[in-house]
Amino acid sequence: MELSQLEAFLEAVERGSFRRAAEALFLSQPSVSTRIQRLEDELGVPLFHRMARGVRLTDMGRTFLPFAQRSMESLRRGTEVLESVRHASAGMLNMATARVIGTYVLPGILGKFQEQYPQTNLHIKVGQSTEVLQMVLNEEVQIGLARYMQHPDVDAIHLYDEEAVLVAHPGNAFAKSGMTSMREVAQEPLILYGPGDPGSSYSTFISELCREAGVTPKVEMNLDSVEAV
Repeated sequence: MELSQLEAFLEAVERGSFRRAAEALFLSQPSVSTRIQRLEDELGVPLFHRMARGVRLTDMGRTFLPFAQRSMESLRRGTEVLESVRHASAGMLNMATARVIGTYVLPGILGKFQEQYPQTNLHIKVGQSTEVLQMVLNEEVQIGLARYMQHPDVDAIHLYDEEAVLVAHPGNAFAKSGMTSMREVAQEPLILYGPGDPGSSYSTFISELCREAGVTPKVEMNLDSVEAV
């Protein structure tokens, strides 16, 4: 089974005809037809119904489709990793960061980094902490910055402690007194930062605080933007 055969198969599926698949791949229609025919011969089953105005997947073709898609996705990721390693060896550092870290913490760190390593080019991807961890595991990046990153296949280094504060309207009693208890906080509707994922670091932190205080918070909404909160 060859890469060119899988490419021809997936293009034909997406475009519904060998002719349009050939145009997308900059090949002749007979070349695409030959590649798909060889793939069918190797698999021992027909993948397409050939019709006058195009092609349609057979039942066997639909069964094979997700495996072909995953194979192409794995090859794409492999190509990205190789490109990442090539850039890294040429003075390129690929890194990923959680959104809030990238907005409020990383700029100061990068300023100092550039002073020490002015020849190094940085390529930064932004995502949720779970996405940052996955990018590190996939070797799409060399470094990931997230609030919580624990996995047997990564080395995690504690960088700093983050302070969490309660923010209230200036007219609120909490703002006037300057302090309050978790029991009093639990009586007010809360707006929390985070996408509502129970596995997120903020959700875990707040849940632990409330559990220790023996209260259940009244969460009005979860927002995935600090600015929106």
